[in-house]
Amino acid sequence: AYVAINYDKKWFEQKKLPLPQTLQDLTKPEYKNLLVTPSPATSSPGLSFLLANIGGMGEEGAFKWWAQMRQNGVKVAKGWSEAYYTDFTQNGGAYPLVVSYATSPAAEVHYSKGKYSTPPTGNLFLKGGTFRQVEGAAVLKGAKQPELAAKLVSWLQSGEVQKALPAEMWVYPAAKNTPLPKVFEFAQTPKHSDSPNRADINTKQKQWVSRWSKTVLR
Repeated sequence: AYVAINYDKKWFEQKKLPLPQTLQDLTKPEYKNLLVTPSPATSSPGLSFLLANIGGMGEEGAFKWWAQMRQNGVKVAKGWSEAYYTDFTQNGGAYPLVVSYATSPAAEVHYSKGKYSTPPTGNLFLKGGTFRQVEGAAVLKGAKQPELAAKLVSWLQSGEVQKALPAEMWVYPAAKNTPLPKVFEFAQTPKHSDSPNRADINTKQKQWVSRWSKTVLR
């Protein structure tokens, strides 16, 4: 799946405020108090967003941006659910921009039970603000029941499970040629995403999260 910023279409139309074209735009006065994000210390999409920031702007550029965002009223939620279902204006909150998933607009149509024929939300695929998040399963080294674990991993790759994943977990299936539900026509795929290299993520992730906490939450 892709982590990106979602926006509330109706809110921006009513306010007649242009959509931000860059992450730096979000530091301007007209975008003050508009973005809510899950914390990278306690949330997978929050961490993915931070990694995209570092990948797209460089480490120093990313943390300079976060310092500016702190001054410009960014809201930090504990997790994605709190950010999306409590703070996002689409669900009655006060923030019309939320760090979520590129598949979220499709989910809005799916769960509306006919209320929406097109998504009420959209995606902002900004440089340094889009991350390709890959989730997987594997048999752990030293597993007590490796054969049973292998069966589980094999089952997860089955057509039955892979076909169910998109409209249940709102991620793309891992198995090629798996049919997607029609509503995925509203799940945009970005042309570009950003990430630090894997070696840096492995060695610096904890350091980055700690620095983020000191920069944004102190």
